[in-house]
Amino acid sequence: FRRVLFRSLKNLNVYSSDLTSLDLTDLVNLEQLNAGENGLTSIDLSDAEKLFNLNLSNNSLTSITLPTSLTSTNSEFVFNFYSNDLDTNEINSILQTLDSYTMVTGSVYKLYIAGGTNEAPSGTGTIALASLIDKGWEVDISTPYPIITSFDPGSGLVGSSVTITGHYFTNVTYV
Repeated sequence: FRRVLFRSLKNLNVYSSDLTSLDLTDLVNLEQLNAGENGLTSIDLSDAEKLFNLNLSNNSLTSITLPTSLTSTNSEFVFNFYSNDLDTNEINSILQTLDSYTMVTGSVYKLYIAGGTNEAPSGTGTIALASLIDKGWEVDISTPYPIITSFDPGSGLVGSSVTITGHYFTNVTYV
């Protein structure tokens, strides 16, 4: 009975409500969730394919399950995971999932994932991060290692000049 009543819920604001868990099962119409400033450690949003505004900042999240696809055609998508306890594997998983989404032409995409004890991505996560940035996402992330996307020329003689292209080279003093 409870699930039937809330199935049509589009907006849920439980900001700073001292929650330690939140069951969002069957909320297939959920578009906006503000669950920041709680004590959540994990959250499953797999049913929320219409989601376009998500605030999970300042929790203790170690696990976030995102929907496998998004069906919203909103003009702005915001995913805020700022200041949680996400390890590198979870960050990588989030970045790969976001990168798999089909983007809505003309929409703005923002991702906040820095702060707290959130770790930086590595390996496949840095590849997904570079892809998101190349697709136009605005990303605020725990400072990752520089991401090299290309060298020019691809080969050459010793002493030849090489241009390295990529992301996060600010304040890098050597490679």
